Amino acid sequence: MGARRTANPLFEAAKSCSDEAAVVLITAAADVNVGLARFGQTPLAMAMNAMVSHRRSLLSAKPDSEFDRCRRVVFALLDAGANPNVELAYCEVGPCEASALEVARQVGDAELVARLISKGATSSN
Repeated sequence: MGARRTANPLFEAAKSCSDEAAVVLITAAADVNVGLARFGQTPLAMAMNAMVSHRRSLLSAKPDSEFDRCRRVVFALLDAGANPNVELAYCEVGPCEASALEVARQVGDAELVARLISKGATSSN
């Protein structure tokens, strides 16, 4: 029987939109491009999926919404060198596999679209 693998702390921070934890981990040199072998997801993909799932918080205009925390994690990962050309598996906003850039466009986040492009993102089409 093999050793039980524990979850990567950066994945957990990205998935749960723990922006402060993500920044601490990134500052401590966590690998922002580490991937889950089983699913091929990266912390950026997980944070974007979480952000999109919480996008309705934008409408509530609460100052520290879950959407905002997820978005801060996404920006921190991009600024730390995360590969912007990740595929997301989030079907609610369009095709079940879409690039981060396509998803940002679909949710209408112009600032995120610009940041992704500045970091080298391309559409998967």
